Amino acid sequence: MDIDYLLFLQRIREAHGSGLVNFFQFMTDVSHIYMMPILCFVYWSFRKEDGKYAFWTVGLCGVLNSLIKMIACVYRPWIRDPAIVPPPEAKAGATGYSFPSGHTSNATAWLGMLGIRHFRQKSIFLGSFFLIALIAFSRNFLGVHTPQDVCVGFLVGLFGIVLTFLLLGWEKKAPNRDLILLAGAIAAVAGFLLYISFKSYPLDYVEGKLLVDPAVMALDSWKNSGILLGVVLGWVLEKRFLNFAIPSSSLIRIARFFPGIVIVFLLKDHLRPVLLGAMGTQWGNLLTFFLMFFWVMFLYPLIFTGIEKCFSKQEKAD
Repeated sequence: MDIDYLLFLQRIREAHGSGLVNFFQFMTDVSHIYMMPILCFVYWSFRKEDGKYAFWTVGLCGVLNSLIKMIACVYRPWIRDPAIVPPPEAKAGATGYSFPSGHTSNATAWLGMLGIRHFRQKSIFLGSFFLIALIAFSRNFLGVHTPQDVCVGFLVGLFGIVLTFLLLGWEKKAPNRDLILLAGAIAAVAGFLLYISFKSYPLDYVEGKLLVDPAVMALDSWKNSGILLGVVLGWVLEKRFLNFAIPSSSLIRIARFFPGIVIVFLLKDHLRPVLLGAMGTQWGNLLTFFLMFFWVMFLYPLIFTGIEKCFSKQEKAD
């Protein structure tokens, strides 16, 4: 039934040329590619608490989604049925096992968190969940996920939102609970990586060739582990040693954003190949994404806070 649905969408896709494909490819990119600049601006320059909660949810959902993927080991639709032929750009971005949809859970994590934190503003709340629905459908329309993949991905995102509220609410009620959350995150990631490293996986061969390599399917798990560790460690250090504030000046807000986001993409596009070559794909992915999110949560706020203090002292001296 799910394959029939994807074939139905494929016929629509093929009948309408590249226009619909480009639109839904853009929607699918919103969940990952456009997430970083949007959330970085929110965290550094607009509403710090919104950004903090959204980054936490992204970190939690990434690991949880990867855990379910590595337990279920569900093959992608085009592996299950060669009649499914996704567009090349969509197929290239479809990494790991199929169930549940990482794009959907990630979109639900950050868009859903931003929407729920502003649920009284109906345009933001409804707009965020409308975007989530479009992103989820885009994964079906492009032929890279089944309906059950995106439905469970959505539920994973909602669970991550609830878990974030519970954990950060619990942390506020007593001192040093941030350190307990950090220790818990490290232990959870260590246990998760040990589990995926030693569990057994399906090894199906076609004409003597391995159909799906479990080591390749596990790469997203290492990436998401790095994200969670970078978010939590950066959050603890920022909370304890910086506690930066959002400035009232629009000029300062903009000045904060652009240098920081440039470094984020430099880390991803230029440091990542170096780390992959030096450390291998697993540890290279983990360290790259740890550094990216640690930069976002703590290192860059440390830098811009120091620079702004220097300028403030200079102005007072003048």
